[in-house]
Amino acid sequence: MLSIIIVNYNAKKLLQQCLSSVYAETKQIPFDVWVVDNNSDDGSVAMVEKNFPEVKLIKNNENCGFAKANNMAILRIKSDYVLLLNPDTVICDNAIEKVGIDPLIENYKKLGILEDGDVKHLTGVGEELDFSDEAFDMIICFDVLDHSKEPSKVCREMYRVLKKNGSIVFHSPCVISPIKPIRILLKYVDKPHPWHFTSGELNDMFANASFKQSFVGITDFHWKARCLVRHVAAKAIIRNYFAIFQK
Repeated sequence: MLSIIIVNYNAKKLLQQCLSSVYAETKQIPFDVWVVDNNSDDGSVAMVEKNFPEVKLIKNNENCGFAKANNMAILRIKSDYVLLLNPDTVICDNAIEKVGIDPLIENYKKLGILEDGDVKHLTGVGEELDFSDEAFDMIICFDVLDHSKEPSKVCREMYRVLKKNGSIVFHSPCVISPIKPIRILLKYVDKPHPWHFTSGELNDMFANASFKQSFVGITDFHWKARCLVRHVAAKAIIRNYFAIFQK
């Protein structure tokens, strides 16, 4: 559940446009809207009550400022997520939604394993994202590049569709050694993963796509084994690579 908070002061016309766009363009996720009015005298409150009766309206007797007004709503909200909007903003092209991209989406649908109803699932590949430039505030990319045909192109596409100052939350397995024989072995025994990157190669790939690195962490790789005997040496070769990159 998403709660959208709009603090308003004498912005009746802009507020009406903002609310209209929120309800017109937010279709993929459950949400509610809170308007905190800071004692407007331009008819803002009456407009909200008449045109948007579903809005949760807080009417202040004074202009208490932006931060305090937002906190008034936040203290009453029980949603998992909160979005703060200014009344002079307009939501365009389903901007408030979550989108998942995978080349096997149709297969997943047939198997009934797409459980998150809040996500709009689309068939596609990372090398050719069917979105306009700067379409997303955040991208979550987990275990994708090591399956991709052209991982560098995927990075460039993510940069293209990410908004300025947007972030990518990224994860991939990485090998701790670039030694050629190890890579040859992994390609032979791990065919679903055509790429086996080192952490340095992942850093360079995002840097070459013009991303700025804000966090990198490398941890042990864990999995649940369904066998009585397993070779523990393989665990020492692979690590978890977590990173946050910004545009």
